[in-house]
Amino acid sequence: MKDIIEKSIKLILENDRSGGISSIFIGGTIKEEDRTKDSDIDFIGIVNDDFEDDDEKRINDILAQAFTESAPEAKLRVLYESEMLGGSQRGFITKLIPIRIWIKRLPLFLHVWGKKLQTLKTITPYSCAEETEIEIGIIRGYISKWRNDQQGFHYDWIPKAVLYLCSVEAEAEYGNEYTISFQKLIEQFEEMPEHIVHES
Repeated sequence: MKDIIEKSIKLILENDRSGGISSIFIGGTIKEEDRTKDSDIDFIGIVNDDFEDDDEKRINDILAQAFTESAPEAKLRVLYESEMLGGSQRGFITKLIPIRIWIKRLPLFLHVWGKKLQTLKTITPYSCAEETEIEIGIIRGYISKWRNDQQGFHYDWIPKAVLYLCSVEAEAEYGNEYTISFQKLIEQFEEMPEHIVHES
């Protein structure tokens, strides 16, 4: 895993034609207890507006060719600094999940290269009530894509989205620390064996 991460970062930076990447994080968690055999490695790049729109796809094509089929898939997703400051939506992943949710999750991601995130300079995350509505909307959207057999949709997005909703519930209703670790989230609901978190 360490070799894949190091090689991926090297390839990402070597192929950043604009030099627009200022930071790289690993999205989600790479803890063994949170991963499945199908888990990939999502690199989250913080980029300025000089980063070319087609570079994300081009870099991902390079990453896809760099490793054997048995290795975890490595992908780059970018968040534009202008989005984080309140500008218009621009990146691929902020079409799926709003920037204010990414701002909440980013400090929990593993920082692997470049500048540390300055959250005080960004727009604020959603309140728990706002985020709940957003997460429910995301889940409904995923279910619609699944029912329509939409190309490019991954079924495992649905249980992941449910788990993120449960994390907001744990924070808002029970005063627990917001977490992106699904194993830690399951432990937070250990005394509630019927909770959906144990099925997701």
